[in-house]
Parts: sequence; C-alpha cells; structure tokens
Amino acid sequence: MNYVYNIKVIKRILHYTQSDNFMKLEDKCKSLLKQQLNPREISDKLGIDINEVMNFLYIQIGKGNIKRSDILFSFNKKIRSDYEKIISLVTKEDINRKKNYICEDKDLNDDWKKLFEEIIREPSTIELNKLDRDEIEWDDTEGLVWDTIHWESFIKLCNEFYGPGVEPDLDLFKIYFDFRKRKAWIEDLYSELFYSENSFHMIVWWTLSGKYGEEWWEKIHPEVRNKCKERKGKKSSLLHPFNYSDLIHLSKIIRHQWDDFSIFFQEKHNKTSFKSFFAKVNNIRNKVMHPIRELPTINDLETVHQFYLYSKEILIKYDQFLQRERQ
Repeated sequence: MNYVYNIKVIKRILHYTQSDNFMKLEDKCKSLLKQQLNPREISDKLGIDINEVMNFLYIQIGKGNIKRSDILFSFNKKIRSDYEKIISLVTKEDINRKKNYICEDKDLNDDWKKLFEEIIREPSTIELNKLDRDEIEWDDTEGLVWDTIHWESFIKLCNEFYGPGVEPDLDLFKIYFDFRKRKAWIEDLYSELFYSENSFHMIVWWTLSGKYGEEWWEKIHPEVRNKCKERKGKKSSLLHPFNYSDLIHLSKIIRHQWDDFSIFFQEKHNKTSFKSFFAKVNNIRNKVMHPIRELPTINDLETVHQFYLYSKEILIKYDQFLQRERQ
C-alpha cells in the first residue's frame, strides 16, 4: 500500500516539475538572476517564496545554466559589503565568547589550540578567510559554528548596524552566508580563470597572426620568446612555443605591442593599469594552483570575476573588429 502511494506521489511530483508553469517560473528565476536580482528581489517580483526561488535556481545550477557564484554576485556591492561587516562583527563577538571555552578545553589537541589562540588574538575576516571554516564543527547551541552563524548575535548586530525598526532578512542573509563559503565558489573561480586565460591567449594569437602572418612570433618581446622556448625545451611536441606562455607573458606581449592591442584595451586601461590588473590576477592564479601556500578569498573571487567579464567583453570587441574589417 505504501509502495503504491509513493509511486503516485512521485508521479505527481514529476508531472508538476514538467508542467509549463513550473518551467516558466524556473526560466524566469534564471533570467532575473542574470539581470542581477538577488533571490529576495526575485521572490518579490514573482510573488513566490524565497525557498521556491532557491529550488528553481538549484535546478538551473544542476543543468549548468548558472553558476553558484552567479547567486553570490546577484547581491549588489552595498549588500555584500554590509553583510561582510556584520559577519566580521558576529565572528569577533562569538570568538570572544568562546575564548575561555576553547583555551581551557582539555580534549583539544595542542595544534588546534594554537590555531584557535591565533584566531582569538587577531579575529579579523582576513585571518579567518585563510582557514577552511568548514573543517571545524561546533554544536550550534554553543554559538558560532564555522559552518553556520550565531543568529542571536546576528539579529542584535543587524539592529545596531541598520538602526532600530529595520527587520533583518534572515533568509536572504543565510543564502549569502552559504554561498560565500569557499567550497561553494572554488570551482567557479577555477573555471573563470581557465576561460579568461584562454580567451586572452586567443586574442593575442589572432591579432598578431592576422596582422603579421607567419612572422608574428618574431614580433613578440624577445624575453617572452626565450622563456617559452626554454619551457618547451627539446620536447618533440608539435605545440607552438606560444602554448608555453602564461598570464604574465600575455601581459608583457600586449604592453610591448600596445599599438596593435590598444583598440581593445584603451577604453578601460593604459599600459600601467593593465600590467597591475594582470599581475593581481596572476597572484590569485598562483593561489588556486598552489593552495598549500595560501587559500583564495572571496575578494579574490570578485577580482577574477571582473577579469572573466572583461575577457568576454574583449572577445566581443574583437568580433566587432573583424566584422568591420570584412566590410
């Protein structure tokens, strides 16, 4: 009897999820998210519960239509900045409240005690972001859990932060708090770095080979050519030496041949700012590729996301340039 009942329930669920109304709401949630509306704004616009919105967005993540970081960046800079300040304040308060408990716990081994004592001495968001919070578990009734947050502290600090009469949106904050965790966005960080670096490689190759033909490699900064040749070594690989270049090489090539590339970059950058931007992203790339040294932070994610959007913008400009050339 229970088996038959469960089959009927499953059929009803499948029918609902395949209905036109369900599909329309799912697509609308995706569309509104891409318009930079956060889950609460989507909820208000469509007149549905915020938890329903998140269910639809999770389905879209599963389909590969949106990324987890898209949800994080749907929160505008003001909201993200406010939430980060509140998280920092809650973190400090909860750490101080745990101070005696942590340091006096006899069951805690010495390595963990040293780690906690270091956090207590310098309880800043920057220091905390260097640690993988998700590896540390506390009972939620004890206050701050590295994987969650002490909600009484949050509500109290929200009232202090926003002033009396402002009702804190716990549901929205919890969504932000979950999606700001490194495990939620680290894959997106890698994929956006991958896409961006490859995009700039293509731009350099297409631009210089299109203008100088087979001799384009000889126009490259000699230091870059020698380094790429050295990396390739005596390998029997059929790959061009350019395939052994990295972000810093791309930056040097573009700045060395600025007259060939300025049509794409000069709107937002001069040579100096361009060099600085690439160097900053390259430092983050090193964190991603060598995480044992230093873990990337949410600020690094934002920098890479801007770099990713910039690479897409440059590809569009290059396509428009080609269309003009063909006319």
